[in-house]
Amino acid sequence: MPGILGSIIEEFLGGFMGQTSNLVRNEVDYITSSVKSSIENGIKEGFDAVRRVIFYLFVALGATLIGMVFLIWGLAKVSGQLFGSEGAGFMVLGAAALLVGMLSFSMSKPK
Repeated sequence: MPGILGSIIEEFLGGFMGQTSNLVRNEVDYITSSVKSSIENGIKEGFDAVRRVIFYLFVALGATLIGMVFLIWGLAKVSGQLFGSEGAGFMVLGAAALLVGMLSFSMSKPK
C-alpha cells in the first residue's frame, strides 16, 4: 500500500512539476521575445530619426562648403580685377549657397 501511494504521489508531483516547468519556460520565452522586439523597434525608430537629421546635415554642409568656395573664388576674382565686374557673379552665388546652407543647418537641429 505505501508503495502504490508513493508512486501516485510521485507521478502527480512529476506531472505538476513538468507543467510548471513548461509554463515558466513559455513565460520566459514570451518575455524574451517581447524585450527583443522592443529593442529592435527602438533601434529602427532611432535609426530613422538619425538618418533624417544626417541627411539635412549633409545638405547643409555641402551647401555651406560650395558657398564658401564660390565666395572665396569670387573675392579672389574681385580683388584681382579691383572693382571689375568679373567676380560679382561668383560672390552672389556663393552668398546664396552660404545662406541656403545656414538655413538648412538651423532647420536640421533636433527639436
